[in-house]
Amino acid sequence: MSPILTDSKAFSITAVAGTVSREIAINNAILMQIYINPATSSTTYDIKINDENGKTVYHEEDETGLLNDIIEIPTYGNQTVVIENASADEAFSFVITYRRA
Repeated sequence: MSPILTDSKAFSITAVAGTVSREIAINNAILMQIYINPATSSTTYDIKINDENGKTVYHEEDETGLLNDIIEIPTYGNQTVVIENASADEAFSFVITYRRA
């Protein structure tokens, strides 16, 4: 049996007026892990990931501080990460781990 090969993309995004979005080039993959760490542990926020057709494939509301979610979500096309309703305008470290479908 072959090992499952995974890859990840890491970046930092900064919320302005509580919102920020960024497109990431992950075509036809299965999302495996979402890791988000705001600069302040008490920061609350909502997180969405939308596919290139605007379909929401992942959505969590009222997160506080670190989010480390192990998932298995098939996706189509590039994805857009959206952080909304952030209680602070600050940097968010973001890592998404995936495997090719």
